[in-house]
Amino acid sequence: MRPFAPARRAATAARIAWRDLRKDPRQGALVALLVALPATVLMAVAVVTASQQPTDAQRITAQLGSTEAWVQVVGPSGSQVSQSSMDPSMMSIDDAGGAVATSRDVSTVLPAGTSTLSLAHGNVFVAFDAAAAVGTFNAVTGPAWDPAFAGKYEVVAGRAPADDEIMVSSGLADRWGLQVGDAVAVGRGGPERSVAGIIATPHAVDVGQVFGSREALAPALEDTGDDVGEVAYLPDTVLDWQAVEALNADGVAVYSRAVAENPPRAYLDADEGQWAQAEDVGALVIGSGLGLLEVVLLAGAAFTVSMRRRQERLALLAATGASRGTLVSVGVWNGTLLGLAGGVIGVSAGVGIGAAWMWFIENWGDPYSQSWGLHVPGPPIAAVLAFTALSGALAALVPSIIVSRRDVMAGLRGSRTPSQVRRWPSVVGTVLAVSAVAVLGVAVRLRLAAWDVPESESYATDARAAQVTLTGVVMLFVAFIALTPSALRLAARVLGRVSLGARLATRDAARHYGRTVPVVAAIAVTVLMAGNVALAEVRNVEVYEAEETDQAQLGDAFVPLQEARFGDPEWADSEALLGRAIAAFPDAQALIVDQAQDSYGETGARASIARLPDESLCPVYDSETEMYDMSGVSRRDLAQDARCANQSGAQVWGLAVGGIAQLEYLIGRAATDAEAAVLDSGGAVALDPLLVGPDATEGSEGTVRIESYDVGGGAAVETSEPVVATDIPAIVATPEFWVSTYSVVLSPEAAELADVNVVPGHLYLQRDAGFTELEEAQLGAAMMREGEHYAYVARPIDWNVALIAYGSLVATLLVAAAAAGLALGLARAEARRDDLTLASLGASPRLSRSVAAWQGGILVGFAVGIGMVCAAALDVIRALEWSPAGEFAWDVLAVGFVAPPLIVGVAAWLMTKPAKPVHYRLAA
Repeated sequence: MRPFAPARRAATAARIAWRDLRKDPRQGALVALLVALPATVLMAVAVVTASQQPTDAQRITAQLGSTEAWVQVVGPSGSQVSQSSMDPSMMSIDDAGGAVATSRDVSTVLPAGTSTLSLAHGNVFVAFDAAAAVGTFNAVTGPAWDPAFAGKYEVVAGRAPADDEIMVSSGLADRWGLQVGDAVAVGRGGPERSVAGIIATPHAVDVGQVFGSREALAPALEDTGDDVGEVAYLPDTVLDWQAVEALNADGVAVYSRAVAENPPRAYLDADEGQWAQAEDVGALVIGSGLGLLEVVLLAGAAFTVSMRRRQERLALLAATGASRGTLVSVGVWNGTLLGLAGGVIGVSAGVGIGAAWMWFIENWGDPYSQSWGLHVPGPPIAAVLAFTALSGALAALVPSIIVSRRDVMAGLRGSRTPSQVRRWPSVVGTVLAVSAVAVLGVAVRLRLAAWDVPESESYATDARAAQVTLTGVVMLFVAFIALTPSALRLAARVLGRVSLGARLATRDAARHYGRTVPVVAAIAVTVLMAGNVALAEVRNVEVYEAEETDQAQLGDAFVPLQEARFGDPEWADSEALLGRAIAAFPDAQALIVDQAQDSYGETGARASIARLPDESLCPVYDSETEMYDMSGVSRRDLAQDARCANQSGAQVWGLAVGGIAQLEYLIGRAATDAEAAVLDSGGAVALDPLLVGPDATEGSEGTVRIESYDVGGGAAVETSEPVVATDIPAIVATPEFWVSTYSVVLSPEAAELADVNVVPGHLYLQRDAGFTELEEAQLGAAMMREGEHYAYVARPIDWNVALIAYGSLVATLLVAAAAAGLALGLARAEARRDDLTLASLGASPRLSRSVAAWQGGILVGFAVGIGMVCAAALDVIRALEWSPAGEFAWDVLAVGFVAPPLIVGVAAWLMTKPAKPVHYRLAA
């Protein structure tokens, strides 16, 4: 055997395939377009992902501008600082020195005479009448307008400010309509500063920043008490790797341009790089695998018909001495070339779509959207082209093998071998189906067994169950696909009695399973994935909403009355906030709910909680160690015991103090006479029945134990003994339609008896019209004028269930329409002679439309049935892990079963052209 003979045969096959495509390029247009679809998606995702990540040069500019390095003292002398190479602000310090670290001046760690520019970040409160707005914004103190920061900060309007002037970011100016020359009040009741200029931050998310000297921003910094240590930038001093290592070893964080541009191996954050690479590779493998499967199935069906049309040409090659291997090579090279053509189309389209999406983000995205300009990465282009070439080759492989095995003389005559009914797929499918049911039964048993083993062991059992479930679903899917030809033949017998169109459609689909089964499989894969997502999302939402608590009734506004500050807690002047709220919304009904103080800081304070009775505690809870021992109890025991439903310990926080009005708001209904009587008599109403006893239910009476502690300065409730412990007469009340964060409502008399320190809790506002997002912002501005008080509106969580469900349906329809269109196009192309024959026999011109509609509906119906059954099995078995398990989404299942076949069938009817009279004359 000559050593280069295989290579020469491959080259010959490639030349033949190339000549065939050049001679009739239309024959491969459909395959190229099918291959281009996933290539477009993969390339668009790659472009968008790359465009949302900075290049090395952009990352350096975002950190340094035009300076050479920045340094910041973050630890005491001698402490080791470790920083991330991707984000140098992410760091660890082996000995955070606190006051020792901040007392060191950065000049002491740099060579004498080093020129520095210092910036510090903090939060400032500002108000500007130009927009009638107020809020807390990020502040940059220092000369951010200096040309040394070009690239990081760019002055786009105005000039550098004086010590009694400020600058604002372009995002803040655009959002609130600020202009150069406007007056801005700095701090609550502080002096006004004129806006001298506007600064853009091209490499950072801009949700509002204020720039100025420390003198200009001092009132606002003092008002918020928020000022971060300074960072010194070096405009002309280069720090090499040895200097960076020395500074890191002395408690100093450093970012150097010289090191970032030419990083040594020790500098690179290997772990982060590996994780990022693993995530990218994982996403690429999953996406490519699914795309490869879809392409091979759909393009394979197209190649099947294409090879039938080319059988005379291939038979001629065989008659001149070409081997079967050469014929297969010609087909595979044909697929490879078409795949490359589709790859070029897909790459071009993907880049265009990615560019359009990035333009949309830059111009219409929310303020937090980050774009680094259009980046077209090189490696994904090569990967996409390799993927499309492989897809085309694999799609052409099986049809090429089938054609190479046909009789040469039959191929030269153009005759076709009648389709034979093969029994082995039915046998294999039946065996696989029985095996899949058995495997899924094992998965169910594992899920149920996980409830009866100690909870510490149940996770491993659940993990095995998940693996077995996935195996069983895959086996079931393959079994259904293997049984599809038999099911189509059965459908032909049943539907053949409905109409002539149904009979012809089902018989054609059953006879030519080489082009129908791959289409069914491709649609079914999409339905399985989309159905799984939709069913799981609906169930997850129901499970979560069953356990959800909130701080106000839906539609109402609320303001927490504890100031949002670090350190010792401070409470608002609730009457002042109430006045501002009513002034802003006169039609609102306001209610203030006080509470028992339960937060504390460094100074001493009185904190109060409710304590569960010992008999109400979960049996596995150890009150001495305040820990749960799960080693000897099963998950089923925990789920069936109401005491273990909320494993948060014996201490219950959130004690409201008030009367009937406060009670009725928190339970969402009118109080009963018994509840009102207990509260009026100086008792309490328990919203958690376990506080009264393990058997307590709605209306049960008993006592609630309230404990008060002297804490602060290192003393905590968890480690202290109560100063006062009081049993308060109580009654159990069940909330009507929402679950508050408060667990007990104490009457003022009960609070006094328990020696509770009563502080403002929440301000609630109710309006018949509710609150829009703009009105929520207006209420927040009114509250902020009294201090760090934020207003919120309780809205239902936007789960986007409808979007996910209908988005999955749309994705299914797109794939189903494309696949069904392919199948119908190939069917009509092969059935041209049959149409003429039927026309000569007097068939109606609408018969072709009827056949197309039935065939499209049948193929999609089979595919949807396979996908939804597998998705439902996966969802039902997975739900056995949860308690409560939620409800099965029957509506999603019904829509998934009915809508795609119906829509595709109607579309096929409308888009199929009936035979014209000339066709009947030709047939005659």
